[in-house]
Amino acid sequence: MFLPHPETIEAALPIVIIYDGNCPVCTRAASWFLKRIPETVLEAIPCQSESRTQRFPQISEHACLESIHVVALKSGVENLYTGPRALAELLKVTPHYRLLGKCLSISLVSRLLTFPYFWFARRRYIISAFMGITCKPAAGESDKNCVHKL
Repeated sequence: MFLPHPETIEAALPIVIIYDGNCPVCTRAASWFLKRIPETVLEAIPCQSESRTQRFPQISEHACLESIHVVALKSGVENLYTGPRALAELLKVTPHYRLLGKCLSISLVSRLLTFPYFWFARRRYIISAFMGITCKPAAGESDKNCVHKL
């Protein structure tokens, strides 16, 4: 198992990704990160879960269905990131993708990605159906039974 660089461990512990558990694209993205980031660093919680409402009541279901949310503990403070900035925070602790994450964290780059991110997010169900990703695994289930036409 690959561990983060020592300088990123403090910044990375722990990170919680909150995603739309009914969205095939979101579920696959969460699975992709979970395969690459050690479970001691990353926890994934579907937006619809009781765990999310208990642990993060400040994040409404409507808000977490609009975009991915990342809660990262840094220097004892919980920081909340959404949309492209959330993806940047995840990539910064993902082996082989750290540089990309740092680039996406740059304010100007993050702002430029906001419109395309939310354009895609609003159409993610249509796009996933078009791509042939139609399964909706429940929380904790693998997506091995998904039907992929690609």
